[in-house]
Amino acid sequence: MSTEDLSESLAAQLTGSVGLEESGEGMSNDLADAVEEQAQYEAEKDIPVSNDVEDTQQGELDREAEAEQAQQRGRKVPIQALHEARRQKQELQVQLAAQQQQLAQIQAQWQAAQQAQQLAQQEAECPDFDESPREYIEFKERQIARQLLELKNGPAPVPVQQLEQQVMQEAQLLAPVISDAEARFEASNPDYRQAFDHVMATVEQNMRAQHPGIDGRQLGMLRTAALLTVAKQCQSNGQDVAAFVYSRAQAMGYQPASRAPRKQANTSLSNLAGSPRAPDERGAMSASQISDMSEKEFDSFWAEMKQSSIQRPKI
Repeated sequence: MSTEDLSESLAAQLTGSVGLEESGEGMSNDLADAVEEQAQYEAEKDIPVSNDVEDTQQGELDREAEAEQAQQRGRKVPIQALHEARRQKQELQVQLAAQQQQLAQIQAQWQAAQQAQQLAQQEAECPDFDESPREYIEFKERQIARQLLELKNGPAPVPVQQLEQQVMQEAQLLAPVISDAEARFEASNPDYRQAFDHVMATVEQNMRAQHPGIDGRQLGMLRTAALLTVAKQCQSNGQDVAAFVYSRAQAMGYQPASRAPRKQANTSLSNLAGSPRAPDERGAMSASQISDMSEKEFDSFWAEMKQSSIQRPKI
């Protein structure tokens, strides 16, 4: 017996396959299962497990990423790219500044709208003249003062000039009417001039207290406009303006019995300026000239306008 035959016989003895056919007939069940498991192992031993495949692919990706990062670190940024990045940054800064400016404009418009709404509300809350004359006059004084200050702070002087012209035109129209009313009232109340002086002194004191920085020009405009407001309100209500001024003086603390009437007085609602010449000789008066006049000149202005008036308004 040859060596090959001997090894096969020995393997058959060890595996229990002695006397088995090549086709596998006559093989025990245990032996058949063992042969099948061995064949399956031989077929699958070279196939990689799925987890091993995923780990291998992730490792390759990590190595590629590390290599790319190393390449990027060693690469220099081109000058053109730096300029482009700087340009984009500047454009963003300009856009941001424009947006901030637009926001500031919107806020300013909103504040202006709020102020206008507050002003309209204040106008609606104006006291009734018949119910509270004192509060009405004080309200008008504050209103005129606010308007003058707004005109002063404005960039253009044209509105101020228009206001001066309007005040002067109204003064020329109302001066004759007021002068007649004062003459009639003074006939039965000789101390009317003293009462008027008391009212003017109190009003001017209140104006200076409410507006510490007011100058002579503004004070003159405010005083003239306040007197015109009183005269127009009395005229529209059919009330004697001189009687109203007299009652205001008493409300402000004026006591007729404690004062002796002066023989010569140069103050009244109709006298807001004074000069040895007539108004037509002096030429047109402006509110700025009124504010520069002395108290006596201020007090005699409307009386002289009465003398030069040709047309008298209808009441």
